[in-house]
Amino acid sequence: MFRNLGGVRTYPGAICPTTGTMEQPVTRRERERQARKQIMLDAARAVIAEKGFKRATLDEIAQRAEFGKGTIYNYFPDGKVQMLFAILDQVYDDLFTMSQSTLRSPEHISFKERLLRFVESFLSYFMHERDLFVILVKEANRIALGDDESKAIYFKKHLDRLVSVIEPVVADAIAAGEVKPYPPEAVAHMILGNLHGYLRHNCYRGIGNGNGAAGAEAAPAKAAGFLCGILLDGLAENSQQVAGMEEEEAKEDVL
Repeated sequence: MFRNLGGVRTYPGAICPTTGTMEQPVTRRERERQARKQIMLDAARAVIAEKGFKRATLDEIAQRAEFGKGTIYNYFPDGKVQMLFAILDQVYDDLFTMSQSTLRSPEHISFKERLLRFVESFLSYFMHERDLFVILVKEANRIALGDDESKAIYFKKHLDRLVSVIEPVVADAIAAGEVKPYPPEAVAHMILGNLHGYLRHNCYRGIGNGNGAAGAEAAPAKAAGFLCGILLDGLAENSQQVAGMEEEEAKEDVL
């Protein structure tokens, strides 16, 4: 459905997920450079997944990639921190592309079905390389909540990209009478917030069980059904008793 975390788009006519514009054909030399760069990032992913970001060293990454350490610095002058952000760029690009393909499908399907596809794809992506993503989530939270405002802006930019895909789909569902008239942007943030909370829950699995092993995970489809059930149907046994705000209150800005 979507490329592996490390895939490189170098073919003519590819659409750039960041700008949405068609990429220009690249030269053979540039393709070779991109391929070498990707080998380095694949090695970094493997070492970081095994040892964690803090304990991963550039020497180990260079050895895994079968390049000299100096060559790594030629591509990533800031070392493993720059490699981490290159990996995060690829992850966010993948999630953006996946969000578009699942939520903005031309098929005539309900909002609930679109949301189920989106959530299941999102969770499948995370579970595919769980050990790596646990570390990425940890490092992303640490960096985003640090003192460097530029880093916080980086993560907000990517969050806004995902919201820009979800928000109009929610607005269409409201116009069609499929969901209540809450502010679409707030709903988009709430959907992503619930996904993030579920992923954090998975990050904590196995902590305190004596061996650090992850506990059993629900299959993506089952987990998606659970999350979408909470999001769309709520927790109350009788939804009519807790229909929520009156229509006018629901239209207020809740961001």
